[in-house]
Amino acid sequence: MTAYAHDHPGSGYSNVIVDRAAVSITVVWHGQVPASLRTRLATTDVSIRYTPAVYKLSALEHATQQLLTSREKFTALGVEVGFGPNGDGSGLNLTYDVLAGHPAPSEEALENLVRRVTGIPVTNISRMTGGSSLVLCKGGTPPTATGCPKEAHRR
Repeated sequence: MTAYAHDHPGSGYSNVIVDRAAVSITVVWHGQVPASLRTRLATTDVSIRYTPAVYKLSALEHATQQLLTSREKFTALGVEVGFGPNGDGSGLNLTYDVLAGHPAPSEEALENLVRRVTGIPVTNISRMTGGSSLVLCKGGTPPTATGCPKEAHRR
């Protein structure tokens, strides 16, 4: 699957989720899944499921690079951040830690900064406390292997 995405850089590939127990693969794809890919995957011995993504992986990776080059904007807010694509292709994950001697900014301020820099929303946010982070979806539920349910994004 990743080889296909590599060979087709403009593709809608977002992620692949493997469920070994169910012997299934979920292909997370932005836009129409190409017939050639569906045909290739139909020959496997596993169950294949397709689920839509809001963003393709390349767009989320580009957004991550934009954030990496904008770290000073987060430092100015008094936080150190980590970010990356959400596994379900819905947006970005953001983890932050408040720098010593700084007040904690609101999560809304952090989300707004991410959107201003990238144009892509934060769908999961977590604060590092004591060396660990806790990610919660909207409603306070923990994410599954595929991220937060569409109706429960962002807490």
